[in-house]
Amino acid sequence: MGHVLSGSVIGSRYRLDARLGSGGMAEVWRAHDLNLGRDVALKHLHMADADDPIAVERFRREAVATARISHPNLVAIFDAGVADHEAYIVMELAAGDTLAHTLRQRGPLPVADAVRYATGIASGLAAVHAIGVVHRDVKPSNVMVAASGVKLLDFGIATLVSANAMSLTRTSTTIGTAAYMAPEQAMGGAITPATDAYALGCVLMTMLTGRPPFQADDPIAVATQQISAVPPRLSLMRPDVPPTWTSSSAGCWPKIRPRVRTMPRSWPRCTASREASRPRCRWPPPRSSRPRPPRFYRPR
Repeated sequence: MGHVLSGSVIGSRYRLDARLGSGGMAEVWRAHDLNLGRDVALKHLHMADADDPIAVERFRREAVATARISHPNLVAIFDAGVADHEAYIVMELAAGDTLAHTLRQRGPLPVADAVRYATGIASGLAAVHAIGVVHRDVKPSNVMVAASGVKLLDFGIATLVSANAMSLTRTSTTIGTAAYMAPEQAMGGAITPATDAYALGCVLMTMLTGRPPFQADDPIAVATQQISAVPPRLSLMRPDVPPTWTSSSAGCWPKIRPRVRTMPRSWPRCTASREASRPRCRWPPPRSSRPRPPRFYRPR
């Protein structure tokens, strides 16, 4: 199954109807489940070493772990398997556009929209972190924007971090997308939920400014900046963003000590301003409903 065509049947069950997208070593198709008579999304990845038991077991365990979760900000996973040197994951067919497409069409988002999307992404990440899974590839193209909110996609390179999970990623293997990659990930170090928190900070910067925090001509140069460069100040790139949001994004970004990286328990609330179409943030909220403010590491 090195090259699949429309009409092909995967796993003796899923008929491929239309290619939805492709990139790197993966393709996503609109497929039809012949057993249940419903449309699904099927992602298949070419596994160059399909006989490698570690690679196959890692793929299976991560799919099974993620399928245990039912959460409004996560795309539901229905099935997974390996057939003819291809690994495939069958998912809910979510309606909408990716966040990457939305940003290309609209440019930098209003603060109110960034609040809503970031809250949904953080909620979905909290759910997978609770079962010991780290996504490892949080980026705008892996977030679906729908009328009901956002859904986090693509757990194909997720990793298990629970204490009893055997390491199924080879030492010094670097996987992810450079523009949204945490320093420890770029260096092939230990992956933890803090890795996803850093990526969320990069996504937040992209939503509010239209570009990720670090850019260069090649991924290696971007990864080098992730390791050693100082993140740009959000307030300088987007002066209308309230200071509370600047501090919220900064909490995702300590480079040297990932353990102190954090996603806020709550994000500043935003409402539409009567004086202008641009949204403005209300912070702090009324005392009766005020959440505990986020705590961030402050360098000494």
